[in-house]
Amino acid sequence: MIARTRRELLRDGLAAMALASLPGCGASGAAPVPTAARLPWRNWAGDYACRPEARLAPIDEEGVRAILRSARGPIRPVGAGHSFTPIVPTDGTLISLDRMQGVISVDAASLTAEVHAGTRLHALGTALAQHDQMLTIQPDIDDQALAGALATSTHGTGPRYGSMSSYVEGLTIVTSSGDVISCDRERDAEVFHAARCSVGSLGVLTRARLANTRPERLEERTTIAATDVALADIERLRDAHQHMEVLVLPRSGVTLVVTTDPTDRDAVSLDEDPTSVEQLRTAWAAVGGDPEIYAQVVAEALGGIGATALRSGPGHLVRAHARYSRFREMEYTVPAERGPDCLGEILEAIERADLPFVYPIEYRYVKADDIWLSMFEGRDGCTISIHQYADEDQRPPFELIEPIFWRHEGRPHWGKMHTLTARELSALYPRWDSFADVRARLDPEGRMLNPWLRRTLVDETER
Repeated sequence: MIARTRRELLRDGLAAMALASLPGCGASGAAPVPTAARLPWRNWAGDYACRPEARLAPIDEEGVRAILRSARGPIRPVGAGHSFTPIVPTDGTLISLDRMQGVISVDAASLTAEVHAGTRLHALGTALAQHDQMLTIQPDIDDQALAGALATSTHGTGPRYGSMSSYVEGLTIVTSSGDVISCDRERDAEVFHAARCSVGSLGVLTRARLANTRPERLEERTTIAATDVALADIERLRDAHQHMEVLVLPRSGVTLVVTTDPTDRDAVSLDEDPTSVEQLRTAWAAVGGDPEIYAQVVAEALGGIGATALRSGPGHLVRAHARYSRFREMEYTVPAERGPDCLGEILEAIERADLPFVYPIEYRYVKADDIWLSMFEGRDGCTISIHQYADEDQRPPFELIEPIFWRHEGRPHWGKMHTLTARELSALYPRWDSFADVRARLDPEGRMLNPWLRRTLVDETER
């Protein structure tokens, strides 16, 4: 029973799509794939696709430069395809960095490492461990490419930890004209502040220098709690643990409280149940959508209030969770102090609307940063993630909940579904115009933009 209390209950499937990378991609400088032989690309969730004129996988920075200089039409970089927004699709050129992976160099004294931007996060954790380093923070999905994670300010959880982008000390990008820019806080500082979270709109990120930490063993503890009790205790839990999140199971009155801290404990199995999140909707259907019976079934299946499960081992493995069931996701970041009220309103709205919505809601904290388009720019944030099974209609819950985020000054995650345009988004970011100036300077013809990015980053008056 306790095994089913594991956080995997909400952790669904992620096996990064191989279509986003090598099969069908040409080597550095290869000619575009002829129109008649265009190979399709599709994102992980399966709802965005394209047939680009060319899909190329350079082996080095010079290859990236050659492609950008010779490509016709729009250009988009692609990683694991795990964004839930149409960041990637183009009928022009897709550039995969899957052949540009690995640690380039390390500095043991400063605990920094320069890394190829195509490196997948699961590979990076293992590679850094060999150099006695560990990512300072990482997301719970580790199949993304580093470039994609930084482009969207991907994050973990913990009030003393920023997003992954906040631990970048230097970047190298190749602009749409083929120019190479290496930047940090002293060199090309404006480009640095813009490029740490750019949604891939400034050029192709080829390498990043990361500020890391010493490896540590972590213990993740998942406890079953009544939702009202968990929410009343949420700020104490936030401050008491290195990492903390709650996973609220809608319509059940049950919440998983997940805390992660350093430990000397021997390793505890990191295996996860690939069917757990599917069991929730199976249970809902089995009881005919009766919330009272459903709540009883879920609590009993999880072992009852107070049941606890543990995972422990190397930190980069404990912080990652496999996801097997495909889903779509909307996530907003609200000011940290407004998190509890925002979550409470969301749960009340779901109950009031009597939605048959049972996918767990993920609630986390992230430290403020100074990155111009980061969701955490200038303020500590609380992130609230709304998921829906990929084979179900996400519109009813998303349309119900998104206006609640707006009322709480929410900023949407750049890689997750939302309906805001550049006009609304520009009001949420104090340095929006500064970012726009850098983007216009580095890509004056807008070659790095697809239709979604134009709608999202470019004001109507500029189009």
